[in-house]
Amino acid sequence: METVFGAKGGIGKTTIATNLAAAIAHGTRDSVVLIDLDPRFGDAGILLAHYGGRAGIVLSEGINPFFSDIDTYWMAASVVDLAVRRVVAVGGDPGFLAGLDNFCWPGVVKDLPERSHKLAQLVRANQALYDYTVAY
Repeated sequence: METVFGAKGGIGKTTIATNLAAAIAHGTRDSVVLIDLDPRFGDAGILLAHYGGRAGIVLSEGINPFFSDIDTYWMAASVVDLAVRRVVAVGGDPGFLAGLDNFCWPGVVKDLPERSHKLAQLVRANQALYDYTVAY
């Protein structure tokens, strides 16, 4: 069993762990399980459908909620870009992608005073999702 750990996020531990798992699988011709136990920063996302096969499934995500305080259009654009980059980083084909956005958008309840602003933010985020998914 091998362990890759780091004191903070963004230092490349998931990238190292993913490459180490792939190298072990290739070198030993055995099945390897990669478990990313970092709930905040973990983003390991390649699943081998069959050992020795050439097909796999890449799962990717992009999250940047603090950017919405500045502009929800660019928040949504940045997460699409991040998710696509993560797919490419593990060898996924950018020409063969499917997208899913699971919205959790607070403050659009009828009686809240900031409702119009929140709905406008949601519209801007959706416009970016459309623009960037079509562009990719």
